[in-house]
Amino acid sequence: FVWPTFRQTTEEVINGFEEAWRFFGGIFPIVIPDNLSAVVTKADKLVPRFNDTFLEYAQSRRFFIDTARVATPT
Repeated sequence: FVWPTFRQTTEEVINGFEEAWRFFGGIFPIVIPDNLSAVVTKADKLVPRFNDTFLEYAQSRRFFIDTARVATPT
């Protein structure tokens, strides 16, 4: 599934998730975003900080957000 956008805002990301849920026919129980700033405001492997709007969205749609591991590109 691909949902291209011109901006990477929280609103656009949520719209993309809504289209993904329609495409796949349901909501996944766990989502692992790639630490994009529209979702993750502070990447940390123990205590990540999520965007408040996206966190409320995840809670309302009842899925768990797990962050991708932060790594240095090689």
